[in-house]
Amino acid sequence: MKETLNRLKKVVSDCAVTLVLRTHRTHPENAQDSIKLKNKVSEARQRLEKEYDAATAKNLGDKLAKLADEIDVNYNLEGLVLFVDANHAEFVRLPVELNDRIIIDSTFATRPLFRALNLETRYYLLKLSKDKARLLRASSSNLDEEIGGDFPATSDVSPKSRTEGLIDERQSKLQLEFFNRVDKFVNKVHQQEPLPIYIATDDMNYGQYLKMADRPNTIYGQVALKNRDGKAANSIKEVWPAIQEETKARNLSRKEELKKAVGSGKVVSDYSEIWQALEMGRGATLFVQQGLFQPAQIKDNYVKLIDKADINSKEDVDDIIDEMIEKNSLFGGDVVFLPKEELADFQGLALVTRY
Repeated sequence: MKETLNRLKKVVSDCAVTLVLRTHRTHPENAQDSIKLKNKVSEARQRLEKEYDAATAKNLGDKLAKLADEIDVNYNLEGLVLFVDANHAEFVRLPVELNDRIIIDSTFATRPLFRALNLETRYYLLKLSKDKARLLRASSSNLDEEIGGDFPATSDVSPKSRTEGLIDERQSKLQLEFFNRVDKFVNKVHQQEPLPIYIATDDMNYGQYLKMADRPNTIYGQVALKNRDGKAANSIKEVWPAIQEETKARNLSRKEELKKAVGSGKVVSDYSEIWQALEMGRGATLFVQQGLFQPAQIKDNYVKLIDKADINSKEDVDDIIDEMIEKNSLFGGDVVFLPKEELADFQGLALVTRY
């Protein structure tokens, strides 16, 4: 997903259309997703016809309709985003709930991807025993995939082959070699998509694995797993509460950066001041209330907030928050999404500046 985000956020076009929809994983709810998608495509056509020339409106409207027809709702997650311009037509499924929106601008609205990467907890779960290792990829409480290839991995010394003649020292050495091999398999997967790694195992195995880990900084911790039925989805649901608490604590710890910056005068929370700071490349971390979006007009570097119903031209910005996130990322800044109550003193939006 990060590669998709990095590619799409660089696109600048005469007309870039982004459709954002909340969708559903299961039947019968996802049966309505197809109807809603067609309605959004029709709504986007109407806006294109109003704001652009006939050729552009027809070309992009047809591309949207064709792309929508390719989407199988049976594979939907919680969110769906379509990206279409003269040179692109692609969609991304996201494991995070989204607000239905249509954004037409010179760039794609990539904030949903930022949100999925920053708000939704995506991680690997390594189910590890002395003899076997399985690697799962998950989004919060949902299993995304059980990793294949090198997994499941098994030890050269299985329980059946362990005899009384196999002394403890030899057995321990073989176990460490197995953990070392598993770690290399994990790192190969992690290199393709870097996500936090949690290990479901007992204390002894966890300690031994850390000794053999080439990159222990990628391992976020150990989780308990009592259910041994072997079902990957059940394992994810069992460990999620512990991972969720750890993730909340980690995200809230970022708020300490905001508190320190307030004391040193490196925080701005007025929309126009934030926009001007970002234009100058002064943005470090943008703190955003979860679910916040705000239409606006920008004139002479000043931001005027407007209602969604007042968007009536292509000069209007469908979501100034999205624009701020993208602009900040261009200068190497990042974004942190926090619950509403955590940013109440800043009306849901604050920027920590570099200077």
